[in-house]
Amino acid sequence: MRELNPSELREVQGGVRALAAVGAVLAWAYANRGSLLTTWNAARAENAQLNAAHQLH
Repeated sequence: MRELNPSELREVQGGVRALAAVGAVLAWAYANRGSLLTTWNAARAENAQLNAAHQLH
């Protein structure tokens, strides 16, 4: 098996770091799914209220 040259090694390390970052974000979202869902539902309800108010004008 051949050795990676420095630019190839940096590319692989960057990909691994990006994958780790995506995994961390997904883990955070999963751990906070309850509050995220509450926020999402509140935002949808407020949007519905604003749409209804806009329809009246």
